[in-house]
Amino acid sequence: MKTIGDTDQREWADDQALHAMLASSRIQVRDGFADQVMTALPSAAWERRLGRRRAPAWALPAALAVIFAFAAALVLSSSSGGPESHALGIFSAVFDFVRTTTLAGAGLLFATWRGVGFGLQELIAESGLNLLALAAAVVFLNLFFIQLLRRRPAVARQTSDPHDRD
Repeated sequence: MKTIGDTDQREWADDQALHAMLASSRIQVRDGFADQVMTALPSAAWERRLGRRRAPAWALPAALAVIFAFAAALVLSSSSGGPESHALGIFSAVFDFVRTTTLAGAGLLFATWRGVGFGLQELIAESGLNLLALAAAVVFLNLFFIQLLRRRPAVARQTSDPHDRD
């Protein structure tokens, strides 16, 4: 009869064998490889426009978090009954607001997509010609978006002029 201890030992042995197999198949990467790859990548367009001397990407969210924490501390400290009496009410009200907004948005999204589904179902079910027209409209809309994506901005066209040698 098998016991729980035997099963645990067998699973542990299988786990150790798997770890040993993974460790033996690991490919070693030379030092500095990640830095080499990152420096070889071209910089993004927004990096060239803003330059290298700007704040890190996390600076704005961190500053906003500090500002909101400071504002919350001011609100809690200004209450007459002390922070213990109103803190739970404030956090409960904010949580209820976020919960209600999320539920209302989800309900509206569901109702909108359900209405669109009903409308498309009626449109397609009427005749094959309607389905063909809808398919053609989707194809032409896709072609329009592809054309918009391929179009270069006017600023890029002016800077890539071969006759302009400044």
